[in-house]
Amino acid sequence: MDYRFSPKEEAFRQEIRDFVKAEWDADLYHMNDVANASWHLDNPEALSAIREFQSKLAKKGWFTMHWPEEHGGRSSSFAENLIYREEMAYQGLPISSAFSGDSIVMNGSDWQKSEWLPSIRNGDMRIAQGLSEPGNGSDLAGVQTRAVKDGDDWVINGQKMWTSTAHMSNWIMMLVRTDTDAPKHRGLSIFFVPLDSQGITIRPLYDMAGRRRWSEEFFEDVRVPSKHMLGEENRGWYVMAASLTTERVEVGSPAALLREWERFISFAKTYKINGESILEDPVTRNLLADLRVKIMTFRMICYEGVWESREGKDISRISASARVLSGELVQELWRGFNKILGESALVQPGTWSEAPMDGYVGVNALMSTGRTFGHGTKEIQRNILAQRGLGLPR
Repeated sequence: MDYRFSPKEEAFRQEIRDFVKAEWDADLYHMNDVANASWHLDNPEALSAIREFQSKLAKKGWFTMHWPEEHGGRSSSFAENLIYREEMAYQGLPISSAFSGDSIVMNGSDWQKSEWLPSIRNGDMRIAQGLSEPGNGSDLAGVQTRAVKDGDDWVINGQKMWTSTAHMSNWIMMLVRTDTDAPKHRGLSIFFVPLDSQGITIRPLYDMAGRRRWSEEFFEDVRVPSKHMLGEENRGWYVMAASLTTERVEVGSPAALLREWERFISFAKTYKINGESILEDPVTRNLLADLRVKIMTFRMICYEGVWESREGKDISRISASARVLSGELVQELWRGFNKILGESALVQPGTWSEAPMDGYVGVNALMSTGRTFGHGTKEIQRNILAQRGLGLPR
């Protein structure tokens, strides 16, 4: 494995940086996947800015640059795709790729590809992921929302929750049970459902800071055409699992963490407590140095994962490692910053003009709580690592 980039690839990285600098105000809406997202997802102006920027990405051809040319992509190289994802996260940007569309490219029917991919490519089809339910979170295969065949349609009843982007989406890609007699992993299917369908009710869910971070969706006799099923009937678990495995080695996470670390260092150089620079404290310096090493270790693990994925290898063990590291490092970073700043970090954004880092340190430390159980708890990920990585028995 050679992780060095060519001059052409580095030029592409610079092109991305120049584009983002011209088209996105990272100081106003700094909301990558490890910072501020919870706050800004409850801000209509921020949501509008996201959609506007995604439209610009679509026009640039970057939103789906990794898709094959036959589907309107650019068949971008492995290195280009990695650089793109890293830079978008590093620059403080929100969702910047069409993840749900990837599943259609890999598993969709000819009709789905011709009907949906152009809309995803131009940013008109915004898709939320409907996975978790009230009775199952980490046990994703415990899905109880049901779809029953009725003529050429399927009728869906049930509930989804903890959907991060439902209030900024117009479709939902959802995992539902289509065979109640089959083993739970083998009776699931995936459907793409318009969120304005009759029978769907969307309600907000608020986080510990009082902001709308998620939504819950209720489905009551929602009719969906059979052609909206992605992949084979009762094989949805395997389609979804492959997508999540790749997502968990997303190279954007360590890049986003690195950016937050650098932002804090820049801030700390001029911030004083009781007249002394906080960087004079050896405990603080040790904490920050330790974080820097861990972030770069995390980055190399993700690099290994995307490289082996490209080679067609099983990356479940790396995916599990990356998921554990991602959650724990986000918590360690923000709680560490909170500890360094003390009581002044507890001020929320918009309540004190002198708040350190605009008041986001305390909010991010608070919201980092969910990072070790969202998208699969760290305990389950460690079980996967033990079984598939180390060959240990169940």
